[in-house]
Amino acid sequence: MEPRNFNPCWDRQIKRAGVKQITVHDARRTCATLLRDLNVYPRVAQQIVRHAQVSITREIYTEVTDEATRDALRRLARRWSERRQPTAATANGCTLPLTSLYAV
Repeated sequence: MEPRNFNPCWDRQIKRAGVKQITVHDARRTCATLLRDLNVYPRVAQQIVRHAQVSITREIYTEVTDEATRDALRRLARRWSERRQPTAATANGCTLPLTSLYAV
């Protein structure tokens, strides 16, 4: 299909599907982000969205979702709570409580 014919075809498919109108670029970005959230291997995602380089898929087209951020913070909190928490440290002769460093 020629590029000049693609957008009208895209628009017809969007209308036919009855979904919100978005650009092809937005659909591609959404697809890449969903694939990342599904832990699809980056090279596979690259092929699905048809990028020449995996770095384009990983650095430009995928966005970090709020849920992915929250999940990472939950895992970090669990890892910190698993560690033995020291009660104090000495720095330049001063005793400092370290419990606040482990609060999440």
